[in-house]
Amino acid sequence: MKTIKQLRRNARRLKNDFRNGKADARRRVAIFRPQQNETALKFTDCLYVIAREQGFASWPSLKQAVELEGMDKAARRQRLKQAIYNGQIQIVKQILADDPDIAEGHFGLLIALYDLA
Repeated sequence: MKTIKQLRRNARRLKNDFRNGKADARRRVAIFRPQQNETALKFTDCLYVIAREQGFASWPSLKQAVELEGMDKAARRQRLKQAIYNGQIQIVKQILADDPDIAEGHFGLLIALYDLA
């Protein structure tokens, strides 16, 4: 999978191509944002199109997947701690779905996750 930076660059390119009237860009936008015209297309719309093309429901979902993809277990554990602290429930759920045993042996995480076992 690409990096966040590459995906953002692709969204910028899509927006420019759309404004310049390129058929491929217009077709791509029309698939996911059929009501868009030149003046209404925003960068966030392009991010959405990029996410949908990658098979994700939204840009935040894609960004989260890319962020978690390259992490080792220690980095994912640290990200889990941050997500719990910040109340980022979706990220907590995703990390636990990808690695259900991530908190094993870490008392603080087990308490934060209310793991009674």
